[in-house]
Amino acid sequence: MSLLGCVKALLHKYSHQENIVIGTPIAGRGHYDLEEQLGLYINMIPIRTEISSEDSLRTLIEKIKAKTVMGYDHQAYPFDYIVEDLVKVRDTSRSPIFDVMVVLQNMALTSDTEVLEGIQVKAYDAEQTISKFDLTFNFVDTGEGIKGVIEFNTDLFDRDRIERMVSHYEQMVSRLVDNDEVLLKDVEYITKTERNQLLEGFNDVNAEYPRDKTIQSIFEEQVLRTPESIAVVFEDVALSYSQLNEASNQLALYLRDKYKIKAGDLVGLMVERTELMIIGILGILKSGAAYLPIEPAYPEDRIRFTITDASIKTLITDGSITHIESIISGVSVVSLKEDKKQIEKYPVENLQEINTAKDLAYVIYTSGSTGNPKGVMVEHKNVIQLLYNDQFQFSFDEKDIWPVFHSICFDVSVWEIFGGLLYGGKLIVVSKKTTLDPHGYLRLLEKEKVTVLNKIPSTFEGIVLQATDTVSYDLALRYVIFAGEALNPTILKKWHIIYPQIKFVNLYGITEITVHGNYKEITAAEMESGTNNIGKPLPANNLYIFDQFNKLVPVGVIGEIVIGGEGVTRGYLNRKELTQERYIKNPYNLTETVYRSGDLGMRMPNGEVLYCGRNDFQVKIRGFRVELGEIENQLSRYLKIENAVVLSRDDAQGDKYLVAYILSKEEYSGKDLRTYLKATLPDYMIPAYFIFLENFPLTFNGKLDRNALPSPEIFELKSEVKFEEAQNEVESFIKLIWEDILSVKPIGTRDNFFEIGGNSLKIIRTFKMINEKYPDLIKIADMFDYPTIKDQAYLILNHSQSKSEEETEFKVFEL
Repeated sequence: MSLLGCVKALLHKYSHQENIVIGTPIAGRGHYDLEEQLGLYINMIPIRTEISSEDSLRTLIEKIKAKTVMGYDHQAYPFDYIVEDLVKVRDTSRSPIFDVMVVLQNMALTSDTEVLEGIQVKAYDAEQTISKFDLTFNFVDTGEGIKGVIEFNTDLFDRDRIERMVSHYEQMVSRLVDNDEVLLKDVEYITKTERNQLLEGFNDVNAEYPRDKTIQSIFEEQVLRTPESIAVVFEDVALSYSQLNEASNQLALYLRDKYKIKAGDLVGLMVERTELMIIGILGILKSGAAYLPIEPAYPEDRIRFTITDASIKTLITDGSITHIESIISGVSVVSLKEDKKQIEKYPVENLQEINTAKDLAYVIYTSGSTGNPKGVMVEHKNVIQLLYNDQFQFSFDEKDIWPVFHSICFDVSVWEIFGGLLYGGKLIVVSKKTTLDPHGYLRLLEKEKVTVLNKIPSTFEGIVLQATDTVSYDLALRYVIFAGEALNPTILKKWHIIYPQIKFVNLYGITEITVHGNYKEITAAEMESGTNNIGKPLPANNLYIFDQFNKLVPVGVIGEIVIGGEGVTRGYLNRKELTQERYIKNPYNLTETVYRSGDLGMRMPNGEVLYCGRNDFQVKIRGFRVELGEIENQLSRYLKIENAVVLSRDDAQGDKYLVAYILSKEEYSGKDLRTYLKATLPDYMIPAYFIFLENFPLTFNGKLDRNALPSPEIFELKSEVKFEEAQNEVESFIKLIWEDILSVKPIGTRDNFFEIGGNSLKIIRTFKMINEKYPDLIKIADMFDYPTIKDQAYLILNHSQSKSEEETEFKVFEL
């Protein structure tokens, strides 16, 4: 039983599964009439064991013993009958009931040759070329000890992996011998050599950076080197490094003088994407404060919560929000446009620095599972170590041109803005209008000769679709850097062929570890395999893979990605308990604080890490981090809704969308629920579908079975407007495209694209397919303004009446 117990304990540690079935053979000679018979009567007995991490090794073995004895009592029941009884649908790629077998040969031959009344018997070594199960542990009692052999499926395992498994099993047996009362959660089964490699060997990059400098001080050094070089461009406005520095100095002095800003204060920044955004950020940093970005398009309740939670006393705007006083109270509002003349009265020289590298640089609010967002506090030194260390993998310089595409509420903007400014590059602030138009964006990249492009994988797809249709875009790109969500490298194949000079880089990171933590250059191998390899830690960072009890897991085993090093931020603003939960002391080095990411990863033998998803209910939607619990909490507060569950699903193109499953005494329209949610949640957190159920599916243990919740595709779309069939060829064509991209039927010609599962990414695909059939008869802006089949068909049939780009009023959908 001990041999079988250690196998199950090891598989439990590897897989974290609490219900494990292993097969074991039995002689099948329980009846006395069979004792003298020749022949094979072996039967297979599946032994199921429920395992808890709180079990000791002794407890586990006792459980296995009890189940095995029960199995022996039913050993005559043929295994084939068990399969017929339990397995209704056979999967020919695997063995039914169990994938792992444990065999104990305790009747070994006493010599190489035995004689049985005239019959000579001797061992025959047969070559095994096929593994009957994924894993078979063969143990032989030789009389002098136990000999073990592992037979394995080479489609799933290689020899190195099995050799590691052997050493882990030996460690598990040693733990049993040393102390059988040790709990499974506390069992360390990796060897000392492995532990040193996982802790130090794979984290061997020691980098130095200017630890005593702030972001603004390094920026000011760059200003001295390239004062006349262009620093930032927005449409027709261009500012040199000297001009940008002077404008931000004036704003900083204005803040210190009039609003008494001091080191460590938080100043809100709620501006549109223009050159004023960059001036605002630098001005706040130079004043000694930290900036707190707020997206003007966010719902008023979310804006109000953020300002109140952060205790903001001063808020900088650009005048784009005309009713700001109705949203907040007790906050001093600085308008970069209305207060421009007062600000420009202040000196343009650099200020005496009052903050240090350990002071806050910014606070970014991310989605929170309790129903409200939480603010992540990031210090100057966190940003400096990321971008300005002596082991930096990128060769950024003064010739680089960077588009600032992302919202400043998304931390990739920190990389975009300061990756350019601290190295003397030029920033191109991208307007909201251009962010929605892949063709227009590519034209911008071409016109401005952009060299460094940072993109979320899902938003990059629209560019790929546009650019691979033609090679007419003369791009000067050196880097395309991906971050914000999981990357499927296969989407890069065509771009790699068209633009072979581009270096594609996958950067893994989280706001809590300062934007990025891991680096991987994407090669043809990753593009072919499609694996999301996030590579190795960036300089000055460490990466570990822990189990749920903060124990190291070995190479080849999935666990939680835990990040340490200089990028780990201060914690959550006003969330002491949550900070203590997620920011912990490294159990292997108590001087280091590490962040538990909630992401799952698997270390490969070369030290690189494969991204394997999440271990909780947090997802990335269009690059933004979304806690599904926040949406569920909001829905549960609506009228007679009793309970709500929100899931992230993948559509046919691999993009994620949200589905809300609702228990309610009354059924509400999707339109009403969207209107309600939009009052508190940003657009990217609004579910595409709302499905009302009589009850939620449950597991055998009575818990919610999320995997059993139905796919929205099986439900007939309930239109919230009067259903109208297509009336002409154009409407019929658009209808087919919608049904294909949205995966819903039937769709009426008056249904709103964004109310039946559409979003800004899907409308870009829709536009591309329509434009192929009816080129230049409809603009992508029209698709947003006229989101029904009937209206879009009308524009195509009467294209001369469609609005020009200059007259179009764009609706903003966060990317």
